Amino acid sequence: MYLRRSSLAVFILAIFLTLTNLPVISVQADTNIQMEDVAVFHEFGGLVTFQGRILTDQDIQSVFLSIQPAGQSIRLVEITPSAQGEILVQVDSDLLALRAFTMVFFWFEITSGGGEKWTSDTYHFSYIDNRFDWETLEATNLQVNWHDRDRNFGQDILNVAQQALDTVPSLVQANIPNPVIIYVYRDPADLQSALSLVQQSWVAGHANPDLGIILLSIPDSPSQRMELERQIPHELMHLLLYQKTVDSYTSLPAWLKEGLASIAEFYPNPDYPRALDKAIHSNGLIPLNQLCSAFPSDASGAFLAYAQSSSFMQYLYNQVGTPGVVNLLNAYDNGFGCEEGFKSTFGISLTDYEMRWRQESLGMDVAGLAWRNLGPYILIGLALLGFPLAVGIISIWKRRNQVPSEG
Repeated sequence: MYLRRSSLAVFILAIFLTLTNLPVISVQADTNIQMEDVAVFHEFGGLVTFQGRILTDQDIQSVFLSIQPAGQSIRLVEITPSAQGEILVQVDSDLLALRAFTMVFFWFEITSGGGEKWTSDTYHFSYIDNRFDWETLEATNLQVNWHDRDRNFGQDILNVAQQALDTVPSLVQANIPNPVIIYVYRDPADLQSALSLVQQSWVAGHANPDLGIILLSIPDSPSQRMELERQIPHELMHLLLYQKTVDSYTSLPAWLKEGLASIAEFYPNPDYPRALDKAIHSNGLIPLNQLCSAFPSDASGAFLAYAQSSSFMQYLYNQVGTPGVVNLLNAYDNGFGCEEGFKSTFGISLTDYEMRWRQESLGMDVAGLAWRNLGPYILIGLALLGFPLAVGIISIWKRRNQVPSEG
């Protein structure tokens, strides 16, 4: 069963029960097949070990372990218990495609020699990144976790997160997830390895909206408080957009998701204007219709895409406000495509609105730029068209003025 908002209370309880990775025990109803000593242990990024003991006086024909990470499909593992009914099985976490800090549900399905089928209760554990010893602070609807730094740093995380919860939801009129859980790494490389993004060294934060979890990397520096004030509101916006759109979240235009997340930041990124200025002078801006499904994977291309999306969404927000942005989200939530949803909401194509943004916000001479780009091709076309026309006119003139030869 997938984890939905109706089961968030269970989700919270399960996190508290499993933060220490202690065995999870379930009491079985009276039956001639029972389980005891059920436990699970994991090494983050390595093996997940499941154990237990089957209590029965019947022969066992088969035993299957069903594993379902939250929001994912079920994986089946066939088990051969010992003669005493003991179960010990190890599964590679990569084969389960486990996301960091996801809740994992599992249960056993047993068939006796006589064909009787029995399913155990459902157990659970949190796939915590146990490479680190996490410290925790909590407030209403909020839990923050960090490692290898003092409590003052944890209090900074909590304070910024509470401020973000008070301000960011109003931008899109979205409900706050319950709870919001934040994990802050000290080293960006640790975050990237947790996300299996070792080839994307520019990634500093990530949200798992369906889990209500935010993952950040904040290195020790004098600007670490400012980084919290940028990253936490940014990633919180992703959680809010998921709350508002749920099933259509993944199909929202990338420029919309990241643009809204960027304008939610308490402080705009000071490097974005420089990136935009450089792209303007090199004619390197990326058309927004190329940023509908995803951003470039390379660092420079991704950074420019973020800068453009932030500037465009700030311009759009200034023009239409929260009601207009909400209407646009509703259009996409109703199944409209990237460009169709924009035009159905505002009565103008995304491309034409992008031209307005380039002129009014970036100060570009769009008409002049178009002539500089297309002018040489137009002149060549006219020349190619004019050359055969000129040859024809000259030929006719020569024939009309030719003196007849004497016979």
